[in-house]
Amino acid sequence: MDETRKHYQALFEQILTTLEISASTATKLRKLLPIIEERFGNGATYRLIVEDLNAAGMSISYGVFTVTLSRIRAGRRSAQKSKAARSPAVKQVESVSLVDSPTALRSIRDMTIDLDALREEGLAARRKSRTKR
Repeated sequence: MDETRKHYQALFEQILTTLEISASTATKLRKLLPIIEERFGNGATYRLIVEDLNAAGMSISYGVFTVTLSRIRAGRRSAQKSKAARSPAVKQVESVSLVDSPTALRSIRDMTIDLDALREEGLAARRKSRTKR
């Protein structure tokens, strides 16, 4: 067995020992999720992670792992969506801003810009900088 697998098995085991024995599988996976996601990011497969979890002392089947993990991820996505829905969709457009939604893009597109006023501001700033010299 390679060192990477031993490392992750030790991390899984360390976290599992801090949980109650009666904790549900979903609770255990929620606690292990950051490490599991890191493992996926490093190229591990579902089967490999299930084997590592079993070696770390968590008895879990491939099917239970995939279903529970997808439910946890879906719950997190819906929580993020509801959090995003509570914040305003259109952020005020400033000199440096990001267009983060179609609504924000539409509001920028529909803005009316007074070019004469901009020109006057630019000329005033130029005059001010010349008088300071």
